[in-house]
Amino acid sequence: MPDRHLTRRKFGALLGFVVPSISGCLSNVPGSNPTPTPEPTEEGDYPNNVLLDDRVMHRNETITIPAGEYEPYRVDASGGAHWLLYDFIVKSGGPIDVFLFDEDAYSGYTQGENVEFYSVYSHVEAASEETEFPLEDAERVLVFDNTPWRTEPQGEVTVELEIELATSEES
Repeated sequence: MPDRHLTRRKFGALLGFVVPSISGCLSNVPGSNPTPTPEPTEEGDYPNNVLLDDRVMHRNETITIPAGEYEPYRVDASGGAHWLLYDFIVKSGGPIDVFLFDEDAYSGYTQGENVEFYSVYSHVEAASEETEFPLEDAERVLVFDNTPWRTEPQGEVTVELEIELATSEES
């Protein structure tokens, strides 16, 4: 007599076949409402998504930084509470430093002075990082650094980066 007992493995295989078949059919049912892809509007960047709404700054780019050079990004979080998120990946060359300065420290940095930076939000000798933190009513400068200020450059670097600054209702 054949074994009619449904094991977990048989059940999983059955689900693996049935569920994709049904879901493909259901997504094409006339009158069904698929989940829309969020699109920016004139009222706000993404008015139906609290996490993405009220974006003040967004940069998503690939940059090349020669040895001995740096790339600064001014972050204006004045006028209240904000969240800053940045992430980067060094695609070629190698490691870089990323510093967050206040305006005065950045000015000293550009003159080669030994100044303080926000070390908890900065990265030394890094190939990739993702960092997110609140900013209260501040103007800062985020610097992607390929100079010998902290880490000796190993030639030109190519970096994919994304920087987002959004207002926050939290204090």
